[in-house]
Amino acid sequence: MKIEIEPNNTAVLIAQRLLKILNKIGSNDQLDITQANLPILSDEELLESITRSHILATNSNEKLIKRLERLRLGLNKLLNVIAEHGGTVNQSKYADLTGTTRQTVPNKISSGTLLCVNLGGSPIIPIFQIDDITGNEIHGLAEINKVLFKANMGTAFAISYWLTTKFKFDNKCPKDFIKSATDKTIAVNKVLSDLHMVGEMGR
Repeated sequence: MKIEIEPNNTAVLIAQRLLKILNKIGSNDQLDITQANLPILSDEELLESITRSHILATNSNEKLIKRLERLRLGLNKLLNVIAEHGGTVNQSKYADLTGTTRQTVPNKISSGTLLCVNLGGSPIIPIFQIDDITGNEIHGLAEINKVLFKANMGTAFAISYWLTTKFKFDNKCPKDFIKSATDKTIAVNKVLSDLHMVGEMGR
């Protein structure tokens, strides 16, 4: 059944106004939403991104604009990298995929054994942390994430570390190096050894 919407319907008026705002943001090339990251944004995150873009397009405070611009570029880069490696899922979906309880996921996040991206709403989980062959978490995930968490270098660094290729890992990223290894324990220890070296250089 087709639903007729009255011309003076509040939702329609809001939609028309939002369209004008989006056109203005787009004309100033400030819209920080791409086709790559749109599918992994929740409704709340989408609205937050539009708000941030609107501030960049209309605000004259240079310090605020520069800070938001740095955040925008960093966030876009991070989301694009995550999207290239499977995107993200919410906590409930992650629990279903890994066969764990939904109460376990927040505990893993708070303890630093599971990476998440928090854009102001509920944390979303990068799906690359699941081995797409076994359906389980990548071997050694909790142990490696714990080291990254204690290093206190931030989520962006941790995700970048997991997904950046290295010569010492047979020109694979740590994620793929561990997944393809015959002896996964040796592979995990090699990654942990590299992480400790990275941590020493960062001090």
